[in-house]
Amino acid sequence: ILADLIYTAKNLAEKSGLKGYKLVFNVGREGGQVIDHLHLHLVGGWIGQKNEDL
Repeated sequence: ILADLIYTAKNLAEKSGLKGYKLVFNVGREGGQVIDHLHLHLVGGWIGQKNEDL
């Protein structure tokens, strides 16, 4: 499953024209996860922003 998620994220990033991006999992309530399930955030386009702004 993980390999499929990463492969799909890579394809979506390419189709969106992203040259760089982050893949983020939220795990547990203290990690920002509200509902227990597996999902992946594809985050791109933050040039000039600080990580804490994302």
